[in-house]
Amino acid sequence: INHINKLFNIMRLHVYRGLSLRDENIPRDVTHDVIVDDSVTVIKFSAFIFRQQLVSVVMTDKSKVIEIEMHAFSNCISLKYVRLAKALKYIGTHSFASNFIYYV
Repeated sequence: INHINKLFNIMRLHVYRGLSLRDENIPRDVTHDVIVDDSVTVIKFSAFIFRQQLVSVVMTDKSKVIEIEMHAFSNCISLKYVRLAKALKYIGTHSFASNFIYYV
C-alpha cells in the first residue's frame, strides 16, 4: 500500500495551503493532475504555462479561487478536464489558450 500511495502522490500536486499561487513558484515537473487547495484565492500569471503533461485541474466546491490570471494554463496540450470554483469571478485573457479541454 505504501508503494501505491507514493506512486499516487507523485501524480498529484496539492497546492499550497493559505497562499495565493501568486506567492509560489510551481515546480516545472508538475504532471498529470492538479488539485487546488481550498485556501488558494488567485492562480497567478503563467503559473502552469507549458505544463505539457498536465491532464486535469480540480477546484473543489469549497474552493476560494476568485481569479485565474492571464496565461495561467496556456499551452497545457494534454489538459482535458477542468473543474472551476463556484467562487470564481475572473478568468484572464488566454488563461486556457492552446488546450484541448473536453470538460469544464
